[in-house]
Amino acid sequence: MTLRLPADLLEQMLAHCRDQHPREACGIMAGHHDTPQWVRTMANVHPDPYRFFRFDPDEQLDLYAGLDELGLDAVVIWHSHTASPAIPSGTDRQCAKDPAAHYVIVGVGEQVRSWRLDNGRLVEEPIEVMASCG
Repeated sequence: MTLRLPADLLEQMLAHCRDQHPREACGIMAGHHDTPQWVRTMANVHPDPYRFFRFDPDEQLDLYAGLDELGLDAVVIWHSHTASPAIPSGTDRQCAKDPAAHYVIVGVGEQVRSWRLDNGRLVEEPIEVMASCG
């Protein structure tokens, strides 16, 4: 499968990563089915935000409730690695549970890679950057 990512959403994600550096940034892209339409940056509340990320549970719960009301899906779950490549860590692999989601990692040098669950394993998938969605 290929992640089709609108250029404006890619830039919003990268801008948040720049703003949060050297802390890991994180967020969700929501949309219909497999097409992301908007970005929601999230607070990283992990006790060691320079090496790990964790969504604020209340913020995440509110977001998912809002998505349900709007009939939208969490299409992309993303975070940054501030000192390593855009390859899932052991923690990233353990936390990836949604087979419908694309897991995007922004690594050193703004390297952006996407991963998808396939039979319980994260497998890299191509990213196609599209014209902006609006």
